[in-house]
Amino acid sequence: MNIKIRIKIGSSVFNTTLSNNATATEFKAMLPMTINMSDLNRNEKFYDFANALTTNASNSSTIQTGDLMLYGNRTLVLFLQNIFYLI
Repeated sequence: MNIKIRIKIGSSVFNTTLSNNATATEFKAMLPMTINMSDLNRNEKFYDFANALTTNASNSSTIQTGDLMLYGNRTLVLFLQNIFYLI
């Protein structure tokens, strides 16, 4: 069963679904939280947690606007614009 949460950015509220895994469970246990995310390349925001979360690394074949993911074991990333990979 996936975990449903709401994210508020300024006055906008977004519904999102977390994967059903140990990382998402640890993240949900930290909620509610207020964080200030730093900008990267004007297309994503990131925040480094003080402590690492449990991870089972995998690669995503696509990243969509609005995706929320953990990079490494402690960096939360929110993608603001579509990212295209060229091979």
